[in-house]
Amino acid sequence: MLECQSLRLTPGTQAADAPRWSILNAVDGKLLGVARRRTPPPSFWFAGRKRPLLEVVEGADESLLFTLTPGWGQGWLVDDAEGQRVGSVRAQLARDGGGERLARFEPSTDGQSGRWLAVDGQELAATRRDGQTVEVSFAPIIQDQPFVKMLLLAMLLRETG
Repeated sequence: MLECQSLRLTPGTQAADAPRWSILNAVDGKLLGVARRRTPPPSFWFAGRKRPLLEVVEGADESLLFTLTPGWGQGWLVDDAEGQRVGSVRAQLARDGGGERLARFEPSTDGQSGRWLAVDGQELAATRRDGQTVEVSFAPIIQDQPFVKMLLLAMLLRETG
């Protein structure tokens, strides 16, 4: 999924464990994966609190790609399939795993498109909305940076979700 230069997100079914978003290759429309909400069982320490998460899976076998969980005062935390922290997203800001600012989202005046800018002002990706469908195009400078793409996709899913 993260090898693609552009992705299209379309709403899926809204049942409890069914896909919430279908993630397609924007070029050929091929289904690459899904993003779905899941509520894990409460932990021993927080028995009464269920913290919903969003998980993104890819391929026919639905291999876990990453999860997005609400953090305590840190926005949403993004972890890869092995549980390693990739970074966090909060409001319109993405931070890397070390907490450094990675990108900020700059919406257009019409609210139907926008772009992610690196700290130095370089465009990392652009997005546009057409009804309920959202498309993201990654800039060539992040073509070989799957963790950056993961964070930007996580921010997009959090905003659209």
